[in-house]
Parts: sequence; C-alpha cells; structure tokens
Amino acid sequence: MKYIAGIDGGGTKTTVELRSLQNEVMKRRVFGAFNVNSTGEAFFERLLRELCEELAPMQDCMCLCIGAAGISNPKVHKMISGVLQEYRFGGRLLLKGDHEIALRGALGKEEGMILISGTGSICYGRSKDGRIVRAGGWGHIIDDGGSAYAIARDAFAAVVQSCDGRIGETLLREYFFQRLNIHTPEEIVPFLYNPQTDKGAIAAFALFVEQAATEGDPAALEIISRNASLLMDLMKAVCQKLEQPVAKVALLGGMLSHDTILRKRVMDEINHCGPGIEYTEALGDAVDGAVAMALDIIEADRE
Repeated sequence: MKYIAGIDGGGTKTTVELRSLQNEVMKRRVFGAFNVNSTGEAFFERLLRELCEELAPMQDCMCLCIGAAGISNPKVHKMISGVLQEYRFGGRLLLKGDHEIALRGALGKEEGMILISGTGSICYGRSKDGRIVRAGGWGHIIDDGGSAYAIARDAFAAVVQSCDGRIGETLLREYFFQRLNIHTPEEIVPFLYNPQTDKGAIAAFALFVEQAATEGDPAALEIISRNASLLMDLMKAVCQKLEQPVAKVALLGGMLSHDTILRKRVMDEINHCGPGIEYTEALGDAVDGAVAMALDIIEADRE
C-alpha cells in the first residue's frame, strides 16, 4: 500500500507518522532523540535504521518529510540519504527545519506565531507574504527563558539560596532533595556539574516547580511568573517583526500544551497585553505539519 510519512526529530524524542494517500492515519510511533551532536553518529545511525524499519517497505513511501533542528547540516543530510538508499527508498524526500513543520502543524498555511516551551524555548512567526521570523532559541547557556530548563535552573538557584538563608523556606528544597536522594545543598553540585547530566535531566525538575506552585509555594510561583514574562517578551518581539496589527499565537511544547500553571500565566499575559496578540488553538503538532508538507508534494504531482 502506498503511503506518505512525516518525522518530527526532536532533541529528546522523535515521532514518526504514516498516512495513506487519502490522508488517513495508519500509525504513529515515538523513538529516541534525533540529534547527532548529543547522541553521536553511531546512535543516530541506529535511530535512522529503526525509523526505516518502521516505515518498511520503503519502496511504498511516496514522500517522506523530515523536520529537525540542524537538518541542513551536510553530515546529517549525507547520513540520512545513505540509510534511505540502503532501504531502497525511491520517493520524494523533504528536509525541513523543526520550526517549519511546527508552524505548518499548528497554523496550517495561515500566518501567525507559535510559542514553544519545552526543554528550550523559542517563538516563530510567519507573515502573510511567507516571511518567517523568530525570537529566542539561543540555547540554555545564554537564553531559553521560559523553558523547562530555565525554570528548573531558577529553582535550583532558589534551593541553594534558601539553604543559605538568602530567601525564605521553599517546598522546592524538600522536593529536589527527595528526587536526588540527598541531604545537603553541597550534594547538588556533583549532579548539576556532572558531564553525564544533560539539560534534559535538569529540565525534568520543572515538574516539581509546577507541583510546588500548585501548593502555593512563593518561590515556585515567582519563578513561573518571571518565566511567563520572558515568554511574553518573545511573542512581543516576533509580533513586532511581523508588522501586523494582530498576530495569532498557538502554544506548543510540554510546558505549554498541558494544563500547567506556566500556561495559565502565559494566557494571562496574552489576555492583558492589548489587541496585538491573540491566542489560537493549535491545529496539530509538528509531525502533523511534516505529513501535511509531504501530502502537498503528492497533491501537486497529481495536478
């Protein structure tokens, strides 16, 4: 049976979806991280083969759209092409940036913005004439305000400051100590500065900040409010670049697509920012966008 496929290659997980040529979902599966820089070439090549096995027989795949950060890297392109050739893929191949498939999935072909808060954070916008602009996404060392990593980083700072007596008591201390199975703030340092502790491991602590905030912890609430304001700054910057009187924004990423306090704070920011930015429900996710782009190719070939 002939089919099309889309792949959303993320920093922590990779989602693949197959659809019939009539745009009916056949299956969707999740795999590991799609990032040759963090996982290494051997792991990345194994992932590509796992994806091809999921897509087999690849001779039936009429169009495959892969969206991921760094997809334009010649080394990544070469590895993808090589593995696809092994599996006798003869269809059309589209390689797109992660922002392109996320925009298409959330907004269809309409103009507007997407605000993403996951492990990192970024805001993309598409104008009526097709221009794509952005703000944020410069990495966890110098940017990514409003992301799970930033929230967790701020919370770790609050924990040690509380232990020092620089700020008041916080539930974050109890939650973080329990999660790390430690008893003193000095024991936090080996975890944070261990080369094996990646940003995803740190970002996971944002869930405890949300938990503390639901219980009214002042430190947790302040961290979330501050990071919501940073996300609003991203939206304002993109809205200005779009040069439109009103820009619709869809909220994406683990920190915003669920019923989190961060999402509520961001929605409050949107509702009180004036007429320039309006919330809109996302039509779909990034892998929906990748499949839609693949379907565009098939439909164009039919014409």
